Amino acid sequence: MPSASPQAASCYEAAMDFASRKAWTARVLVDANHQDEAVAAYDTLLGLVPQFAEAHSERGLALAALNRHEEALAAYRHAHELKPESSHIVYNLGCGLGAVGRHEESLAPFRKAVDLDPTLATAHANYGAALGNLGRREEAASAHRLAIALNPSDPRPHRNLAVALLELGRSSIWHRVLLLRLGESRT
Repeated sequence: MPSASPQAASCYEAAMDFASRKAWTARVLVDANHQDEAVAAYDTLLGLVPQFAEAHSERGLALAALNRHEEALAAYRHAHELKPESSHIVYNLGCGLGAVGRHEESLAPFRKAVDLDPTLATAHANYGAALGNLGRREEAASAHRLAIALNPSDPRPHRNLAVALLELGRSSIWHRVLLLRLGESRT
């Protein structure tokens, strides 16, 4: 905070402490699957601290969990305007675009998230999923391989890689078995 009177500094610290506690409460509500209450808590918090980019993004996550995807996308966009260099905020924007079927448009945020944080496995995975949704199977397979290398325990990129390879006609027996185990039959 810029130089101010001790009283102003004390008020600022109290407001930031309240905002921090409100953000923590909202995160707990999200984790407890109380999305409506979390959205309300984020609304209160953002009424006090409208420039809190992470709170806008996390509000978007709660809205998405309620299947309010257009509102979630608006929250992600607002967060991105406030903090365009946050890999997680950019990633959430890509997810929001994908959730409303705007896969082509989601590529740029996913790519940027990967550029900002090359270790963000979920960004690689969702970048691959968006590419797959656009029929760009070779690129999708590459993105899924990177996601698997970064987080081998996440089953989604394994499944998506198997699908991409199958659709490219390069599926091994292992990939076919994986799809069968996942309950999907493709010929």
